[in-house]
Amino acid sequence: MATRGVQTARSRVLWAAALAVTALGSAINLRAQLPMPQATLFEMTGFIQSATLDTGTDPFRGGTITLNNHTVIVPRNTIFQMPATSLTWAELFSLAPAPYGPGTGPKGEDQTGLALGDTPKPALTFEVVVQGNRVGDDYIAGLLFLSQSSLQAHQGFINAIDYASGELRVGGAKGDATSGTRVRINDPIGRFGRIGTHDRRFTIDEDNPTIKSETGYPMCLPRTDPTQVGSVPGGGDDPLCPQGNRPMNGSAYQAIFTMPSRPEPSAAERANPASRTTPDPWRAAPFEVGDYVTVKGPIVTDQNGDYIDATAIDANVGIFTASGTNPAYVSIDVLLMGTGPLADATLAQEGAKRTRVEGFTTDISTSIVISAVDVDACTGAAADRQPVWSTQAVDPGPPNGAVAGRWRFRPGAPLFDLKGFPFLPPTREVHATSLRGTVLTLNGLSAGEYTAPNFEFILPENRGIGSPVVPANFEAMPFLAQGSGPRYAFGTTTRLGFVSQLSPWPGAADTKPARAACPPIADAGVTQTVGSATKVTLDGTASADANSPASPLTFAWTQTAGTSVPLTGADTATPTFVAPTLTTGAPSVTLTFQLTVSNGATTSTGSVSVVVLSPADITPPQVGMVSVSGSTAPMHGLPMTVQVTASDPTPGSGMNSVTFYYSYTQTASGVLKTFNGTVLGTLKSGTTTWTGTINSPLATTYSFYAVAADNAAPANTKTGPTSSIKVN
Repeated sequence: MATRGVQTARSRVLWAAALAVTALGSAINLRAQLPMPQATLFEMTGFIQSATLDTGTDPFRGGTITLNNHTVIVPRNTIFQMPATSLTWAELFSLAPAPYGPGTGPKGEDQTGLALGDTPKPALTFEVVVQGNRVGDDYIAGLLFLSQSSLQAHQGFINAIDYASGELRVGGAKGDATSGTRVRINDPIGRFGRIGTHDRRFTIDEDNPTIKSETGYPMCLPRTDPTQVGSVPGGGDDPLCPQGNRPMNGSAYQAIFTMPSRPEPSAAERANPASRTTPDPWRAAPFEVGDYVTVKGPIVTDQNGDYIDATAIDANVGIFTASGTNPAYVSIDVLLMGTGPLADATLAQEGAKRTRVEGFTTDISTSIVISAVDVDACTGAAADRQPVWSTQAVDPGPPNGAVAGRWRFRPGAPLFDLKGFPFLPPTREVHATSLRGTVLTLNGLSAGEYTAPNFEFILPENRGIGSPVVPANFEAMPFLAQGSGPRYAFGTTTRLGFVSQLSPWPGAADTKPARAACPPIADAGVTQTVGSATKVTLDGTASADANSPASPLTFAWTQTAGTSVPLTGADTATPTFVAPTLTTGAPSVTLTFQLTVSNGATTSTGSVSVVVLSPADITPPQVGMVSVSGSTAPMHGLPMTVQVTASDPTPGSGMNSVTFYYSYTQTASGVLKTFNGTVLGTLKSGTTTWTGTINSPLATTYSFYAVAADNAAPANTKTGPTSSIKVN
């Protein structure tokens, strides 16, 4: 009974306490902690403390990156953005310059040379911006952007140029080559100047000029010293960066000018750009002392000290092109993209709607078309989204405008429009093109367009203080959720494989999208040119399955055109056949084959042609002795008809020409001289007799022989015997 009394009293106390808590909660409207969501958004910016690469040989393998003492998982298939290019996670390690790279750590670990924990410790820090989701207890990256410092820039006037080293001095005393900041262009292929790079990972953009004027006109640093024309090795005007593309006003270079219209370069001019007149809008314009420039790029140290190896240089120079003419240059300077809200009406969220693109063009009269770039997840084919985002007019400048050449796309449509198509889904890149179209310049640039990667995705945000942190909506980004097709090793045409969905997925399990199945890629190889009766191997080894994991392929080859030939191994990637036997001089024949590949679920086809050439004609023609028609005693002063019989023993080859060579002697002032001449023969109709006519000015002995040539390539020739004719 005592025990029961105690239990009853304890129950009453607990009941009373519960009433008190209820009353308190009612008075101050207390809320219980909501369940922790499966995934929540994080955005981090910090210096790279360490970076690891997963083991194996998978070119798309991931790893980890540590910043701000947080270790973040880098998923497989991550493609992250450098200042002017993009790399796989594995390439960040494999392309690292010595003493870094694969297996260079103290314990044989891979090193990027960008992390504070690398050995030796890098002289400067490198910054990474990571957008991802916390999934359970793991931080998993979705988007990564890497630079030495995202806001790092240097500005000043160019005070000196060292053409021998390809170096600018910026911010020092004018004309003083020892003062100012040293600046080089990180240009591994020499697109905008002398070839050079300290680290290919921080290259300029080779296709979209990041070395430019403010108006988007491509700039350059001459590869030769234009002040030393012919006086020193390496001196003279650079034909791809001519001084004539910077006209002067007295002793000063013009800061604002319009390039005159010039015709499109001919094939001969493309081979010899120096033959064109300057100023020439088809070529880049050189930097000059006195230009004010903004320089972006990592700081590098060499034996002469520190310098900036620039990934981008903007010159405060207004170079325009003639209105309504080609080429017209375009650039994108500002880009941000909203990603829309999460597809979850229960979340208190603010769906990011802002989308903004700004840039310049050198042609103020022609509008700019702005569009998202959709990429086929299976083939990698890129296409401008239709409808386009905008066809944007260009600012004409004063007095009716503000800044000549500038265009701005700031959507003013109702907000619900910005949450849908064509602004969503978000893309990795945006394309701006001139309505004038695109043309290839002498510098190898596609003028009239600019493709820019996005560095600023605006992700959904939680609405209201204390409301649950919403996750990043990576499932709304096709390039992360589905992949981006085939990927090629940096700077090469070697295919690494196919970029698929991020793995592990940076989101809750129920948000992981199903990746759409891809048909296989049927690659039947390139056109082959082979000889008669030779063994030929067709090549379908570049065919592949774009799915992950990839399925094995089956092959089926069939001939669709040309002389029929039996295929050996028609169910393999590399079948063989023997080319048809052709007679010497016969026309070539073309065989066409179709390849069908299957991954077990779907099929695709490709085709290839094989051109079979006849055997080379190496048999010379036959040619006889030259004779003179008519009288056996020709008279001088009268024309002589010479004849020769010539033929080609190779069927179908045919004679091409016969040339008669003659000579005679004359004694003048006691000196014997020999005179020579030639006559091209013509074929007498219906015969193999070739004829020619010469004059016989003197009574003397003439010597003749003929050289015959057939239609082979190169022609076979034969010299006939010599004959002598006395002319009275």
